[in-house]
Amino acid sequence: MFNATPRPRDLHARYNAAAAGWHRKMDSLGYPAAYATAIARLCPQGMTAHRVMDIGCGAGDFAAAYLKTRPRPDVLTLADPAAAMLHEAGVRLRGAADQVLLLQTAIDDLPTHPSQDLILCAHVIDHCPDPVHAIRALARGLTPNGAIILIATKPHWCNRLIHMIWRHRSHTPARILQAIAAAGLVCPRDMGFASGPPRRTSHAYLITRTQPEMDYADCHR
Repeated sequence: MFNATPRPRDLHARYNAAAAGWHRKMDSLGYPAAYATAIARLCPQGMTAHRVMDIGCGAGDFAAAYLKTRPRPDVLTLADPAAAMLHEAGVRLRGAADQVLLLQTAIDDLPTHPSQDLILCAHVIDHCPDPVHAIRALARGLTPNGAIILIATKPHWCNRLIHMIWRHRSHTPARILQAIAAAGLVCPRDMGFASGPPRRTSHAYLITRTQPEMDYADCHR
C-alpha cells in the first residue's frame, strides 16, 4: 500500500535535496531529448513567443530544450516552489533570454500579468489533486493566442516505483483530454514518445484557448 501524498512542504524538501544532481539524472533517462521532441512536434510553427514561462521548471530542462529549437524569447520566467531547483535552473539558463526571471511559487499562485505567450509545464500536474483546476490555473496566465505544452505522467507499472519516492499521480491521455475540455480549453494535438523511459511514463499535450490556424509540422527555427 502506498503512503498518502506528502504535504507540499515535505515534497519541496525532497526536490531541494535532489536538485544538485537533477539535470544529470533527467539527461541519463532521456527526458530533455523527449522535451525537445515535444516542442518540435507541438509548438505552432508560426508562433512568436516573446514571453515564455517554465512552470515547475526543476533544473530547467524543459526551458533549455525550448531554447535549443526555438528563437530566443524576450523574457524567460522560471517558476518552481523548490528553492534549490530554482537556483539550479537559474544558473544553467543565465543569459538565455534578454531577461531571465526566477519565481519561487506553486501553480495556484502564479501571476497572471504580464501574460505569457508560451507556458511549458512538465510533470507538475502529477502533483495536483484536481487536473481541471491545475489546467485552469495555467491558462490564467496565457495571452489570448498563447499556448501551453503540458507533459503528464501516464499509467505504467514502472511509475509505481517512481511513486514510492515522489507520490505523484498518473493520468491516462483520455483523462487529461477530458480535463482540458472541462477547463474550457482545446487540445489541437497530443503525442506519446518513441523511446526510453519517456515512452513508458509520459504523454505530451498542446493546449490553447481556441483551435489555432497555425501548422504544427517541422516547428524548428
